Amino acid sequence: MGAIALAGLSIGQAVLGASAANSASKQQAAIQEQQYRANRESAITARNLKTAQSTLELRRSIEQIAGEKMDAALQALETSESNKVAAAEAGVSGQTVDLLVSDPRTALYRQNTKYSDQIKDMQTNQLLQAKGLDAEAINRINSVQRGVSTTKSLWGAALEGGISAGIGYAGAELAKK
Repeated sequence: MGAIALAGLSIGQAVLGASAANSASKQQAAIQEQQYRANRESAITARNLKTAQSTLELRRSIEQIAGEKMDAALQALETSESNKVAAAEAGVSGQTVDLLVSDPRTALYRQNTKYSDQIKDMQTNQLLQAKGLDAEAINRINSVQRGVSTTKSLWGAALEGGISAGIGYAGAELAKK
């Protein structure tokens, strides 16, 4: 077999080998990319479900506080009105009666401030929890590597085959001498 034929055969083998390696690499990258996307979707779905659950719990807590707030307002109004009626029936008036009437309203104001603070704290906690869930989802997504194909250039393979054939030819020529 001639030197040129050997060089052509060597180049052909290199190109075919690179082509087969490229095909396998692309297939593996596609599988890995599919796993990455499935993991990503799962992580996002989990984060969304946890966030929805947290939002529902916050809404329930706020509704409970609103109910307590309404009960406290009704109680303060009842107490204030009872104090007015009692003072009127007793024939008493003046600053002391005014204080008795306004005292339940002052207590209600303090109670409302407490409720508002509780709601703000719960909302802040939910925001922090949402940020934690986002970080958890990102970490989960990043735990699976994306599919990356490490393909070899067919021209590069041909060049490698040609260089290999050239070295082989030169070695054969030197052996003849």
